[in-house]
Amino acid sequence: FGKSLFKVVVVGVILFFVLRSEYFGSIDAMFSDPQTILVRMMAAMRKIIIVMLIATAIVAIADLFWTRHHWFTELKMTRHEVKEENKQAQGDPFVKSRQRSLMRDRARRRMIANVHRATLVIANPTHYAVALRYAREENDAPVVLAKGQDLIALKIREIAEQNGIPVFEDPPLARSMFAQVSIDSVIPSVFYKAVAELIHRVYAADAKNKRVR
Repeated sequence: FGKSLFKVVVVGVILFFVLRSEYFGSIDAMFSDPQTILVRMMAAMRKIIIVMLIATAIVAIADLFWTRHHWFTELKMTRHEVKEENKQAQGDPFVKSRQRSLMRDRARRRMIANVHRATLVIANPTHYAVALRYAREENDAPVVLAKGQDLIALKIREIAEQNGIPVFEDPPLARSMFAQVSIDSVIPSVFYKAVAELIHRVYAADAKNKRVR
């Protein structure tokens, strides 16, 4: 409604000024002969029609530009709204990244806290470290309590040494187990033989220490 009223007002104002300019000429024409009056009237009508057509064209062009501008504005708002809705539906990427980082930190701390329960640690010698626990009453095969690279590997070795847990340097075995076995998972059968030999050495050392005592 507002846009239609604006068009009417614009055309009306233009028409007003045209009629006003013709008003004084019409007064002079009243004292002329009929043919002159007719000519003046036809000229005035042509002028009014031309001005009306020009005014209508100007209003139409302005309306077109306004409509396009409004459409682009609405499109931008729609895109922004879609983006915001996706953020709300999927979560803010920054917040999600931060949450994942915090979860990884908590999982890493929990993993490191379990190293003291390990039966042995297999290392490479400082780049990889895998802490295993084997208890017959808990599982049929050893379980990976912790694993890590570089600084985390060094931390695992440090805790193991502080708690008197044997550390065996076996680079191929350490790399393979690090790549193939998840934390809190039982080792695959492919590692049974190699790990069983190391556990046997741990038990033998424990038995020897007990005899010495």
